[in-house]
Amino acid sequence: MGDEPAKEKLILINNQLLNSNPKGKVIYRNLPDGNYDIQIKNSGAWYGDSKRIDLKQDTTVNIPLIQIGKINGSLSFSSNKFSVSANSSLGAITITAINKNGKAFETKTDSKGFFIFFLPEDTYTLLIKKDDLNPQTECMDNEQTITVDKNKPKEVSFRIQAKQMIIETKKFFSSSPQK
Repeated sequence: MGDEPAKEKLILINNQLLNSNPKGKVIYRNLPDGNYDIQIKNSGAWYGDSKRIDLKQDTTVNIPLIQIGKINGSLSFSSNKFSVSANSSLGAITITAINKNGKAFETKTDSKGFFIFFLPEDTYTLLIKKDDLNPQTECMDNEQTITVDKNKPKEVSFRIQAKQMIIETKKFFSSSPQK
């Protein structure tokens, strides 16, 4: 029987945005020879790997699509009276999801620390890019493992905590005169 056509999907070919027809095809004519990057843009519940082709003649490129699942995530910030003074901004922090084959996907948090991933079904390790964090903070639960299921959205959260002050104490003893 075969697969259904990927109709009305956005396709990016070297920064030219195109839409697939009802048969799931994009026809791009009279292209000069050369290298072309082909990407499937946000396609709802579907994902397709990007391809790079070296065009020398009429070419047909098939890009299989697979169903994807969703991860909703958030960062939270905490400090206490013994914490150093640290900026609690949770925006623009990079979160990376790495599957068991080493393929990496990235997203960024919004200004409130929320993020969303749309990923192919697989098991991923989620990591916060430490360079994006304030140097006076640390992630308490980095490197979380999660399995993506196309039928069940997942939730994940990371705790960012201000580092603790180092408090040094010294004891002084008075020496009393001897009798």
